[in-house]
Amino acid sequence: MCGICGIVDFKDNPIDPKLVEVMSNSLSHRGPDGEGIFIKQGSRVMGQGSSGKVQVAFGHRRLSIIDLKTGDQPMFNEDKSVVVAYNGEIYNFNELKKGLIKKGHRFKTKSDTEVILHQYEEDGLECAKRFNGIFAFALWDDDKKTLLLARDRIGIKPLFYFYDNKRLIFASEIKAILKALPEKPEVDSSSLFRYLILQYIPAPATLYKNIYKLMPASILILNKRGMEIKKYWDVKEAKGEGVKADNEEKICERLLKTIDESVTDQLISDVPLGAFLSGGIDSSVIVALMSKGMKEPVKTFSVGFETDDPYYNELNYARIASKYFKTEHYEIIVRPQDVVNLFPVIARHLDDSINDPAVLPTYIVSKLAKEHVKVVLSGEGADELFGGYLRYSLDRFAKYHQLLPKLVRNGLIKPILNDIIDNIRITQGINAVSEPDRSSRYLKWVSVFDTDSLSAVLGNPVFIEEEWSRLKAFYNLIHNEYGNDTLSSILYTDIKTWLPDDLLTKVDRMSMAHGLEARVPYLDNRMVDLALSIPPRLKIKGFKRKYIFKKAVSNILPNEIVRRSKRGFALPISHWFRNELKDFVLERLSDDSVRRMDFFNTSAVNKIINEHIKGNEDNSLQIWGLLTLQFLLEENKR
Repeated sequence: MCGICGIVDFKDNPIDPKLVEVMSNSLSHRGPDGEGIFIKQGSRVMGQGSSGKVQVAFGHRRLSIIDLKTGDQPMFNEDKSVVVAYNGEIYNFNELKKGLIKKGHRFKTKSDTEVILHQYEEDGLECAKRFNGIFAFALWDDDKKTLLLARDRIGIKPLFYFYDNKRLIFASEIKAILKALPEKPEVDSSSLFRYLILQYIPAPATLYKNIYKLMPASILILNKRGMEIKKYWDVKEAKGEGVKADNEEKICERLLKTIDESVTDQLISDVPLGAFLSGGIDSSVIVALMSKGMKEPVKTFSVGFETDDPYYNELNYARIASKYFKTEHYEIIVRPQDVVNLFPVIARHLDDSINDPAVLPTYIVSKLAKEHVKVVLSGEGADELFGGYLRYSLDRFAKYHQLLPKLVRNGLIKPILNDIIDNIRITQGINAVSEPDRSSRYLKWVSVFDTDSLSAVLGNPVFIEEEWSRLKAFYNLIHNEYGNDTLSSILYTDIKTWLPDDLLTKVDRMSMAHGLEARVPYLDNRMVDLALSIPPRLKIKGFKRKYIFKKAVSNILPNEIVRRSKRGFALPISHWFRNELKDFVLERLSDDSVRRMDFFNTSAVNKIINEHIKGNEDNSLQIWGLLTLQFLLEENKR
């Protein structure tokens, strides 16, 4: 893992080497083991006359994982006509390397980086299709005077860019791009709206105007003709060869074998590695297979919370799994004071807005892990591939619920269920199933602010209505891409949006804040292809979520782990915001602080806070989102 950045200018504007160094240094946490800069000034572009020159600069910060001695970057091919700066790991690089050697390519290092160079020489723009891994890279072809930016299939590794038809600036994180801009960019109001609704900003947008995320499975091409972006893969193309839907045992056998292969391939490393262990099924399976494939005990890392409510602590389950697999286990407790101490640091590393309280424990457990290892395996992706969330199963019953008269649904069932179920997410799901179409149900379920509260907070109902219509159209388009099956379309939507733009972003930023590489075996190319070929009826069977996945792995786990119910990575912030962190909230979201953000109605924000403190509503996620934005905007004004 590393941090990359760079500037390409086709208008012959000189690039200040010190600026590239500043950009690169802002990413030093991503690559504390080394740095490299490549600058090519005034390379002539054929056919553009005497003024047709291009300036190119790459910066690289290295986190050494494979080939510790000879893997420095930026890296060149033999005649130095092609150079690459790369962040990630290519797990099938040894296999690709053998094929390239047979075709006459010569290698001078043992790194996966060099495979990218030679695969590009062999396949051109098609090279990214060959890679099974987590990656974002920039490649300059001096003969063709062409820049390529590429990102992995699912979007595990980040890549941002700014382009104004004069120069393109790119980086692993927005903060490096901001260093290269003459003035701070404006906040994009549409992105702000989507952040408040969804907890994140769907790609390609970011919080800032004219700064974009390169979409997953995409290649950006920049040359004298301008810029274009091409997709080299899509989730719809995923195919699992030889899967027969009528034979559950064969599917389970194939599934377990593929998970094992993914974990085994991701154990490749020249430095110590371990695993995040929550005690849930997903992380426990990874630890089980690591234990089988490693000679020494697996180092595992878990996080708990200072609270009397057992719902929020999974440490007992993590200990069960650790004891069963004989791991070398480490734990840490998150306390309310950690929120106060770490919020500014976390906002600095988030860069782009994510309203996810799990960033805090992820940051803390990553710091713990880095004290012992340099690489961890993590369980992200299994829920989105196999149907692990409650909303997936609830949505399947929407058509039956809507057969009931509206008076019965809203006047009888809804009030009764809301009274007896003290869970904001379940209540939200009950409200969602009343919506007639998939996109409305989806948005009803995932929304943090509803349209009424958002109109009050932003004070512009017309703007809210217009943006809501655009957002619904956005999800309609995605849902309809995958066909008529409801579950498949929702999984497809989450894999394209929620997974890369929230969950994977959270893990990347919080782990790389400590120079820790996080790998995600469930999102291996083979796993994605196989999982998406399994029929939806085997993912959720009756009320059993992740049915086929659990059946496939149950024999390798202790019974206590198999039987436990699904639990999110939740913090007790609802309680903390009413008690230990009440003063922190009131101070950080004071009238003056809210006014300085320039977007929000202070009385509406006060109402949200006061309703929560009094216990009338659970507005903890809205408050966390506003706190995150407040810290982020304050950080970026410096």
